Amino acid sequence: MHPYSNQKMASPKIFSSLSKSEFEQRCKQTYEPFVIRGLASHWPLVSMHKGSESDAMEYLQANCLQKQMHLTRIPNDQNGRMFYSQDMRAMNFGTAQLAADDCFTRILQDTSDADYAIQSARVSEYFPALRAQMDNPLIDNKVEPLIWLGNRVIVAPHFDEADNIAVVVAGKRRFTLFPPEQVSNLYIGPLDHTPAGQAIGLVDVKTPDVDKHPRYAEAFVHGLSVELEPGDAIYIPTPWWHHVESLSPYNVLVNYWWSDRSVSTAMPYPMLLHAIQSLKTMDTAKQKAWFAIMQYYLFDEGVDPSAHIPEHARGILGELSPQLIRQLDGYIKQQLR
Repeated sequence: MHPYSNQKMASPKIFSSLSKSEFEQRCKQTYEPFVIRGLASHWPLVSMHKGSESDAMEYLQANCLQKQMHLTRIPNDQNGRMFYSQDMRAMNFGTAQLAADDCFTRILQDTSDADYAIQSARVSEYFPALRAQMDNPLIDNKVEPLIWLGNRVIVAPHFDEADNIAVVVAGKRRFTLFPPEQVSNLYIGPLDHTPAGQAIGLVDVKTPDVDKHPRYAEAFVHGLSVELEPGDAIYIPTPWWHHVESLSPYNVLVNYWWSDRSVSTAMPYPMLLHAIQSLKTMDTAKQKAWFAIMQYYLFDEGVDPSAHIPEHARGILGELSPQLIRQLDGYIKQQLR
């Protein structure tokens, strides 16, 4: 086993069951991932096909509307890892729009030269007959589930802009997770040239090269890793980094993303990109000046930058009412045109 194998990492906390109130309390009390064993063990797709990944895949195929789907193909010499090409000018995988039956055929039968995956498909759009079966008692039922299925595919470390509950439906998956503070030790790739919209860590978590990426040794110390069986779920708060490895020939996962962000300009990732665009064009003195201002308004603990202003005049420095949020959203959009 590799000396930095993720199987040697500590495990996130594991619960056998949680009520919705217990789940919400846990999320408020601690900012870290945790596992709920058997959360979806009652789902027909899990209970009927547990231990039979190909049967589960065929069941999905039989209940899939015959629409075009987005299929990813990863050549066998990449060992299932969705990543960059060697020179990082392109990706090491291809994508195509194919009829649903063609996608399932490739996943089930045509793995001699490649691994295949369907990613982030809306259950209500492609599998409407199964939507009611995929209940999640921990969150609002209005949250739309997404389905991910395919062969032995590996997704590099990345973070999501929303909180996430991921449920393993068929096959086994290993999740390896790193706190947001480990960003500098994960060797993050380009922000504007990414495999799927989010920046990824360039370290190969399965067999890391610590000569090439020496700071990963520190990330490894703080990492968590766990293997999930069908029916198990994991909660991943934003923006924890997570690496996901599908361990079985055929794998199915359903996930739920949700956020308390009610307006588009409140999303953190565009904020980061805009900050880079704005601050990197300044000279050093101005960068330091703006850093001091942001430190004061956002990050100085124990400092209230509005304490000296009458409460009625604090505006966005005071309580952000829904009306004020909408006004701020409109102002930001206007400024960015």
